[in-house]
Amino acid sequence: MPALLRRQLAKVGLSEDVPPDAAQWRAFVARVRRTYEDAAQDRYMLERSLMTSSREMQDLHDDLRRSEANFKVLVEGMVDAVFVHQEGVICYANPAMAALLGFDGPRELFGKDPIGTFTHPDDQYATRDFRRRQEAEPLRVLRIRWVRRNGEIVFVEGTSTSITHDGRPAVAVVVRNITSQLREQDERRRVERSLELSEERYRVLFEGSPMSILLFDPSTLRILDANGAAVSLYCYSCDELLGMKLTELKADGNEELRREMAEVNATGPRLWRGIEKHRRKDGTIIDVEIVSHTVIVGGRPAIMMLASDVSDRRRLEQQLRQAQKMEAIGSLAGGVAHDFNNILAVIVADADFLRSELGEGHPLCGDVDDIESAAHRGAALTRQMLTFSRQQPMELRILSLNTHVSDLSKMLARILGEDVRIQTSLDPRLGSIEADPGQVDQVLLNLVINSRDAMPQGGNLVVETANLDLADGEAAMLGLQPGAYVRLTVQDSGMGMTPAVRDRIFEPFFTTKEVGKGTGLGLATVFGIVARSRGMISVDSEPGRGTTFRIHFPRVEASGATAGSDRPSSVRLRGAETILLVEDDAHVRRAVSRLLKSRGYAVLEVDGGASALDVLEREGDAVHLVLTDVVMPDMDGRTLADRMRARRPNIRVVFMSGYTDHPALKGAALAPTESLLQKPFTPDEIASAVRRALSGTDFIRASVAPNHRA
Repeated sequence: MPALLRRQLAKVGLSEDVPPDAAQWRAFVARVRRTYEDAAQDRYMLERSLMTSSREMQDLHDDLRRSEANFKVLVEGMVDAVFVHQEGVICYANPAMAALLGFDGPRELFGKDPIGTFTHPDDQYATRDFRRRQEAEPLRVLRIRWVRRNGEIVFVEGTSTSITHDGRPAVAVVVRNITSQLREQDERRRVERSLELSEERYRVLFEGSPMSILLFDPSTLRILDANGAAVSLYCYSCDELLGMKLTELKADGNEELRREMAEVNATGPRLWRGIEKHRRKDGTIIDVEIVSHTVIVGGRPAIMMLASDVSDRRRLEQQLRQAQKMEAIGSLAGGVAHDFNNILAVIVADADFLRSELGEGHPLCGDVDDIESAAHRGAALTRQMLTFSRQQPMELRILSLNTHVSDLSKMLARILGEDVRIQTSLDPRLGSIEADPGQVDQVLLNLVINSRDAMPQGGNLVVETANLDLADGEAAMLGLQPGAYVRLTVQDSGMGMTPAVRDRIFEPFFTTKEVGKGTGLGLATVFGIVARSRGMISVDSEPGRGTTFRIHFPRVEASGATAGSDRPSSVRLRGAETILLVEDDAHVRRAVSRLLKSRGYAVLEVDGGASALDVLEREGDAVHLVLTDVVMPDMDGRTLADRMRARRPNIRVVFMSGYTDHPALKGAALAPTESLLQKPFTPDEIASAVRRALSGTDFIRASVAPNHRA
């Protein structure tokens, strides 16, 4: 019996060994029929299901084929490299992967270990560590270096994910070559760092520069930036400067500035420099040296201006030019002094001779006095120029200011005129000073003339002398050392001076007088003489309240009779000795010869050094004194004296010169048997000089200081 039937019998409780009854059999047959019907139905359904599955499988196969084709097109055509590895060995790679590593085709990579084959040795550990962590953290990104087939190193960035390949687990990796990107990033970072360093250097140079730097717009002239030095220079805060235009700083030349900026805007960058006048916040005008050039700021042109305050330098340059002018004047004065003083010497000598011939009370004596006064004024002007240019040596002596004030009183009265009343107040116990007598007279004369000019309608002039002991505080206020001083005060009731004028009165060539009414050297000469005498001059003046000059000379101890009168006595100084007169100017030689002969001397006249040597050789000891000019064409007086002394060591020599700083005398000390007589001289002065030289005592020596070498 078939097994199917036996199973059906068992289900209804029957067996093949016991025959069933009719009811059981019908139940059995009905069950079997249902079973076969169900089986047929199941077979039909199975056949139908199999047919459906076959069609679905075919569709799946077609889809898979299309998917593989699409995958191949997609992956094979990708620019990025793609490879798949199983158990550390490459089982697939696209052409981009082969090209990236320099292989001829992808199949050359199959079966290779990507870590050991082309991963850079320094990055292999990181790659293995990445693999270990990739299972827990899929789609991680790794940036490493690969080594191409030719040894070139490339930087790659890979993204990996776990997949199933050929029914087995695998890892798919997508790799991109980022070498160029990294280079661009490095270059960008380098450029950015370079810009940062450049900006930092600019800021350090800009802020740390000792020169003032302003950055401004050439179109609007508005200040864009300013460094600390500019803030200090102009006394504005940085915020204030940034809200200003450059024209607000310039004291002049704004139209020229606008023209220059228009040229910059029209023609492009340029560089220019110059000196301009700028104005500080407090209104002070300063001289500023600028150097400007065009720069680019934020893609737009701007002007960077470097400014330096040269006000002090300009003042020094002006002083240097003034000093050079003084030097030129000194050279000019020295050059003409000799000839000019020769002319004055003749005028003075002839005027004195004419007065003696006319006799006292003659109507023409007044004219002679005017001639002599004019000559002395010319001589004073020459000395003033030489003194101011420091080419007139000082003849230092111990003297009393009282004597000089008293001696000059009559002459001062004539100079001042009848509408000016002069009053003197002299300290009878006045101490002595050490100064040049002629220059002291010049100081008095210049101050008196200055006072007279300040009183055109007349007024009062007071000249006072006094002893003064200065303590530390008072001396410091006057710019002096503490100690004993003699003070000379000259006070007038004139128009006075404004502070601006008062501050400049001692400057050379500064004058408030009309053209032709003043040289501008008077008070400058006074200042120079006082300074060279170790003194100090000060002035007090206000408009409408007069002017007071105070001069402080160091007080010195008098030595016998020298403090009383420093002038030679005009008692008849006569003699009978023979004098060799050496003078190239015939007029001077004639005047001096006539003067000496009138005093009893025998005079041998020659016009040059060579003739003088011949006379000395011929006359021998008959010549008692040589009176020689310093400046002569064939031989100067210094050379002549040296040659004479070689023949007669004790020969006495008196030099005559209107220019005592001449190279013939400069740097050579006067011998004990020599003296110097300044031209122009009066008859009494030349008679005194000759007499003293012949007697061998009280020589008149020229000196600018105790150790001066004439």
